[in-house]
Amino acid sequence: MVRDDDMTYGKTADIYSFPASRGNAADFCVRRQAGFTMLELVVVIAIIAIIAGFTVPNLMGVRENLRANQAMYQVMDSLREARMLALSQRINICMNFPEDNRIEAGLWDIDSVKCDPLDSATTGGALQLTDPSTTLEGGYWFNDNDLDEAKPGFGKGAGIVFGGIDATDRTLVFTVEGFLTDAADLDNPVNGTIFIGPSDGVRNVDNRLARAVTIIGATGHLNAFHYRNGWKSVR
Repeated sequence: MVRDDDMTYGKTADIYSFPASRGNAADFCVRRQAGFTMLELVVVIAIIAIIAGFTVPNLMGVRENLRANQAMYQVMDSLREARMLALSQRINICMNFPEDNRIEAGLWDIDSVKCDPLDSATTGGALQLTDPSTTLEGGYWFNDNDLDEAKPGFGKGAGIVFGGIDATDRTLVFTVEGFLTDAADLDNPVNGTIFIGPSDGVRNVDNRLARAVTIIGATGHLNAFHYRNGWKSVR
């Protein structure tokens, strides 16, 4: 119950009314509903445009690096899967590079000295590769982009180098022991490097998109590299 003296001294009024210095309730509501001025909108749009100008090129660079990494991991997955099949099924798995952007795996026939297709008939029902033929995506090829600087042991010029020799026209074999060898000599493991880079028709491109995959023939250990003023390991 409100007493008359409370109304007289304005105690209840203080709760429901606005002080005179802040204006009446109608003025307060008008101020609360006011929007942005044209100048404020122009300033905000300008700031967004400036930020976008810095962000879009960076996003494009990120996208290209992701595509380069995808091609690199395609090579690594192809090598890893072929070796695991050779070990698990005790069969010799051969690998060829018939095109500048494709890897093909098959069953190595020692008697006929050739790669046979990987199917149930040739593998005796053994587990097959997910995809015996791997084609690099995103316009990437086996090449080193004619880099002027190369880490010792990488070689230069050819995109696929095993045992210090261009392996483009060679057949590599993962033996039943998991060794990576030349088809002409299954007893001696070979180390190798596969260089990967984008192509614009003449393969004269940004070296920062160059990638490389190395493999130790005796252990099958893979390592990935990117080019940053020299070859750096990808962690």
